[in-house]
Amino acid sequence: MNQTPIDNIAESNEIKRINLLRANLDTLRPKSYSWLIQWGIFGATIAAIVYIAEFDLLAEQNFVWFLLLLVTVCFNRCEDYLAHKRIDLLIKLLDKRAFDKQ
Repeated sequence: MNQTPIDNIAESNEIKRINLLRANLDTLRPKSYSWLIQWGIFGATIAAIVYIAEFDLLAEQNFVWFLLLLVTVCFNRCEDYLAHKRIDLLIKLLDKRAFDKQ
């Protein structure tokens, strides 16, 4: 089956669009050790609070606030993880679609 120049142009535009989407999705992938940076920021926040407020972290009420902060960080980490999994799935679907077109 012969392809006309219009088909070649349309296919070229489709390939450019797929490559642009792939590049945009690749920029959204998590960086190496992003979890370590998040936990470092969490630790620095706790250290700053303890230093500035000068209170005992292991006191009952303070420990409850610390645990609530820890749970919040964990939930945010889970949401970030799921978002990155969705991005990876989109990249796989995009690659599969590009492969199927060839």
